[in-house]
Amino acid sequence: MTHQVQTKQRAAVHEVMEIMAKEHMLFLMNRYHMGPEEMIDLYTGHRPEFATYEDALHTLLAYRSLKGFRS
Repeated sequence: MTHQVQTKQRAAVHEVMEIMAKEHMLFLMNRYHMGPEEMIDLYTGHRPEFATYEDALHTLLAYRSLKGFRS
């Protein structure tokens, strides 16, 4: 397998992981009315005073990349 193919595969995997993380964020927002601070707290145990949904997305991606996308 060439380096270029591996790079494309990694980009595709990252894109799918990001889509799944966004869907999970929407679920938390709609079902549990969570804000970004609450989402970050849920996955890290640390609740920032101010956070954006982009911060929450990065936190969820980091958590899921370590744990895998299992419920």
